[in-house]
Amino acid sequence: MKQVLKQKTSLNLTPLLQKQIKFLALSGVEIREVLLKLIESHPEEEEESKSVNYYKELELVDKYRNFSLSGDLNTGAENHAISTSDIRDKLREQFSLLMLKEYELLIGAYIIDSIEHEGALDPEIDFEDIKSLVREEYAIEIDTKKIEEILLKVQDLDPPGCAYRSITESLNAQIRNLEIKEELKKECNRAIDKISLKEITLDQIPLNIKKIIRALNFNPGLKLDTQSSYIKADVIGIKKNKKWHVSINDAYMQANLLERIKAQIGSRSSDEKTASLSIITGIERRQKTLLLVSEFLVSKQSDFLNGNKVLTSISLKQVAESTGVSESTASRIVRNKYIQLPDKILNLSSLLQRKVNFRSGGVDISSSQLLEIIHNLTRDENKKHPLSDKSLKDILMSEYSVNIARRTVAKYRKSANIPSSQSRRS
Repeated sequence: MKQVLKQKTSLNLTPLLQKQIKFLALSGVEIREVLLKLIESHPEEEEESKSVNYYKELELVDKYRNFSLSGDLNTGAENHAISTSDIRDKLREQFSLLMLKEYELLIGAYIIDSIEHEGALDPEIDFEDIKSLVREEYAIEIDTKKIEEILLKVQDLDPPGCAYRSITESLNAQIRNLEIKEELKKECNRAIDKISLKEITLDQIPLNIKKIIRALNFNPGLKLDTQSSYIKADVIGIKKNKKWHVSINDAYMQANLLERIKAQIGSRSSDEKTASLSIITGIERRQKTLLLVSEFLVSKQSDFLNGNKVLTSISLKQVAESTGVSESTASRIVRNKYIQLPDKILNLSSLLQRKVNFRSGGVDISSSQLLEIIHNLTRDENKKHPLSDKSLKDILMSEYSVNIARRTVAKYRKSANIPSSQSRRS
């Protein structure tokens, strides 16, 4: 007898490929740390790059923020933010009251208009444009020193520290406006400068300085509850013309930054080039998959996001089939990711709803949908003859085509804090 040997095929997961797969499950903070290490491994390419320096500043802000939240703070609180336009209006109003010359007011207006989200100054602001504007409007020649002087005045407005070019500059401005002794201010400034230069870590500063730094605002353009945590969303959901659109949050993961690094690693050795390109490929794959899955989830849950219905049942299998990724990839990509909506931030995985019914012969239903139906049925029932779990099960099947067991009905009724039919009888 001729024996036939069947060769079992399998994907050879190289270390680089394994690393790329792991990128899918990394949180926003973790993936940004990967990119930061890649940037720091190419120091000669970051000197003249505003985008690189801006990115590194965002990372430093994250470190300060985590340091601030490491105290006895309630990290579950919700954030309440003032929009950038509101903070600009507030700064304009204060700046107009200063006893300044007209051309100085123009410089201040230009600076305030260039303030971005969280209070940072637009990294692309060009002082030469300000000089040209003053020259055209008032026929006056000004130098960079004059612009820096006006910038300092803007940074001293309330809230202090806005219009900053680096988080160190913002913190120094805030310290400058504290009602503490001048010597203590100098100690705080020295500590902050050393931290920014990586000469010391946040944990190495004296206790009294720690207390002052923890009380500073690391997002001066936002009015944050002092007991709130701050989450940077991975994706942003925006509603336009009754339709939801999703985009990657490029505020901290700029596509042009990846392109810049990719374009300038050609001079590296073969092994270094391969490793760096693999990291970038992994990050790009993560972002592309994240956008694809987020678009699907938001599209399927649009009624819920519009406030019309509860969450629809969506399984990882449905995500995989609709997006063309594997179930394991879908599971990884929704893990520890957040979506920013107009009024709140949600964990992306919260848009997934496992179906309750696993029996054949019925439509899919999510736990949220089931809870809503049970709540409505018991609310409108005849109080003299309340619906038993068996009756609820029969109504769910006959009126909603939901085929679930009686014990499943009982489980969800109890989770909604609805008493038994005997207890509900009046």
